Amino acid sequence: MTGESKRDVFMRVLGLMYDAESEAAAEYGEDNFTINDEPYQTLIHDYDAAGKVAVPQTVASWIDECKHKQYSLASAFDLLNYPRDSNDDFIRDELFAFGISANAFARAWLDGYTVEAKHD
Repeated sequence: MTGESKRDVFMRVLGLMYDAESEAAAEYGEDNFTINDEPYQTLIHDYDAAGKVAVPQTVASWIDECKHKQYSLASAFDLLNYPRDSNDDFIRDELFAFGISANAFARAWLDGYTVEAKHD
């Protein structure tokens, strides 16, 4: 095992593709060829967003608040299981209403999340 993350491997592959595109341009005498970075940036953005858990804004703000207060993931679970106030109760209800499991919540905490549009 190399210790590389999936993102590291993805970035390395994109780098190889970029180098191959540059070499191909040079072979055809296009010395002033400029590679359009936009498709590469789009791929990186799409890769980073793929698989992230969608959470409502209220849950996203609560995760950010907990992290700002330097709570651990275990502490966040404790707050959900043993709420300290009505806001913690509300967040737990939001997780349930959106069908976000404990595993999905942990993934959102660890890997980041996207904010889902407000539901009715």
